[in-house]
Amino acid sequence: MLSLAAASWLLGAADLQADRPWWLRENLRVVTYEFLERDSKRTVDLTADEILDAVRKLGGCDVFLVKGFHYFRERFDDSSWGYPRFKTKVRELVPRLREQRIKAGIFGFTDRKRSYRGQPDADLILATWKGYVDDGVDLLFVDEESGAGGLDIPEACLEHCDELKKRFKLPVGIFLYGSAAEADRVGAIARRVDVIGEMSYNLYLEAPGNYSLKEVTRKWSEAARTGSEGRCAYWTGAMIPEKPTEGPGTPFWRERYGDRGLADYFRDYFSAARGGGARGVYFHSLCRLARRVPGKEQDGFLKSLGASFSGR
Repeated sequence: MLSLAAASWLLGAADLQADRPWWLRENLRVVTYEFLERDSKRTVDLTADEILDAVRKLGGCDVFLVKGFHYFRERFDDSSWGYPRFKTKVRELVPRLREQRIKAGIFGFTDRKRSYRGQPDADLILATWKGYVDDGVDLLFVDEESGAGGLDIPEACLEHCDELKKRFKLPVGIFLYGSAAEADRVGAIARRVDVIGEMSYNLYLEAPGNYSLKEVTRKWSEAARTGSEGRCAYWTGAMIPEKPTEGPGTPFWRERYGDRGLADYFRDYFSAARGGGARGVYFHSLCRLARRVPGKEQDGFLKSLGASFSGR
């Protein structure tokens, strides 16, 4: 039985969490959906029921982040495989997510030569964001050049983030990739956004040094906090590898994650990320799960991660 002092401390911690903007709360669970297809013919997406069932088996989430637009061959993709497809899924999902008190977010892949003020697609990109805001989303996330720029984010992109915040009155995040040694650059970017996200593409659980998950998380979360005076959160993610050559047992995998299986990798990643100061962790992504984990194994895999994903 809890002592009075312990009970008071827990209530105080809960009040502190409730008083923060929701994206600054601790132990946020973020699940992504990026529209990787389940077969080579690119014909099948997960249904809303399948998506929500997977989230339930994972133990729930706080934020569901969906791809909203991208560029293909240097053009905004409004083909049947692009924006119309993403838009239809978001409209289907948002009310269902709201029913379960899950925040809905959109991430969009911008192009630094086309997407920002004064560039050819500037009005189109703003209209695309606005359409999702009108659909009721809670968060906008910029993935500049699909992360290819790392931390070399042009001022035009940050001005775009400024405009999104001012125009739509929603939290705005940005994905960044880089090393622990570059943490000082994170602080300057954190002053312009509400969330900095990192998706683990470059990070190692095994090797120490500049690309160690623990070191990057510790330094970047501190840089985001101090650079923004506590107004910007840092989230980091574990991901199912997209390519068979990057999965458990391959040289790529062993170098980064040792001899862990996929479930052990996720559990260790979530634990290390939270220990390093991340306020949120990503499960990236349900599409990759459907593509890389055999169907008969998916339920057990998701359920095995529930406690670690929830920070228990």
